[in-house]
Amino acid sequence: MRKTALVMLAVALVGIVAAAGCISNAANSDTPVGEWIISGTDVTLSLKADGTFAGKGPVNNYFGNYVQNGESLTLEQVGATMMFGPNMEAEDAYFESLKNVAGFTLTDAGLTLVDANGKAVVSFAAQSFVDEE
Repeated sequence: MRKTALVMLAVALVGIVAAAGCISNAANSDTPVGEWIISGTDVTLSLKADGTFAGKGPVNNYFGNYVQNGESLTLEQVGATMMFGPNMEAEDAYFESLKNVAGFTLTDAGLTLVDANGKAVVSFAAQSFVDEE
């Protein structure tokens, strides 16, 4: 019985270490694929490995395709639902900023989308880190 408990504990610890490794590697990898959120808001961005993205803006949900080549990233065919809400100015500014995305940087702090000059357009934290707080 004691051996079984020790084996189960060891397996659980290996799983926790492996999961922690995956989370920390995601922030240091060469791909922005993942679930992202602007800290302190409900604005999200989900970049999928198949080249599609989706998220929630200040008011509407949005979606489209992206192209990544190294640190270059462009968001294409951005579409959105068309609801009206109290944050329409923030919504317009957010969607306008997405048009300027030309690349990205990944750090332990999260994902930053940058313009052609390398200037930050919008910054996100990893969704899983925010959910744990």
